[in-house]
Amino acid sequence: METDPTGTEKQEETIKEGGEESLESPNPSGTVRDRAGMFGFLGSLFNHRVDADFVRRLKGGGISSLLVDDRMESIQPDIRLGLGEMSDFIQAGDSKTNKEIEQELGVDWTRLFRGVSPEYGPPPPFEGLYVKGGTDSHEVLETVLSCYKANGFSPDSAFQNRPDYIGMELDFLGLLSEREAEALEAGDMSKASEYLKTVRSFLLEHLGKWCGDFCDRAIVHAKTDFYRGALQVTKGIVSDEVAKAGQR
Repeated sequence: METDPTGTEKQEETIKEGGEESLESPNPSGTVRDRAGMFGFLGSLFNHRVDADFVRRLKGGGISSLLVDDRMESIQPDIRLGLGEMSDFIQAGDSKTNKEIEQELGVDWTRLFRGVSPEYGPPPPFEGLYVKGGTDSHEVLETVLSCYKANGFSPDSAFQNRPDYIGMELDFLGLLSEREAEALEAGDMSKASEYLKTVRSFLLEHLGKWCGDFCDRAIVHAKTDFYRGALQVTKGIVSDEVAKAGQR
């Protein structure tokens, strides 16, 4: 990597230290776009059952072909371990056909994220099922939907998931982060700050409250290194972003 104390190198050091660039730093929109891509990538893992195209991309370019920024493994050990498990699965897949990999991952995706039965997998990843403190599930749905509506986010009905599904909440954070980056690039610091506040608020009040609990439960049921690693990465990244939000 070329030395550039005012650009990419500084951004990488900020990420490695577990921090986030301020709005006054040389390239804040780059870091924010990394965050947006990260949330979007994770959301896609929960929202979409593996298909043939996904498998081709995995075998063709490894985990780096799916991650927007695989430098994020530097944040903490959980993320590094998870990325390693996902990569191990991909490397082991060289001896399998694409169809075999698609079927293996598809079965595990259903087991982990669709709530088939308590004996088969964990409760499905809906915030209303995991939040502590006796919060009513209907109240959770209303609150989450209110956040979406206030920010012009319409969950894709094709996914056939509840609004408080983990993939939907990750997509929402990705959208907010993308808009924050656009505002920064347009020089609208006030709007960027508002988007960042909403990201932090949603993490602290919603996803950050239950994501770790779900991931811990689901990891026990995971049968593939790919999804076991994906759950570790999700837990680590959300935990890291919650820590940043709580420091502000």
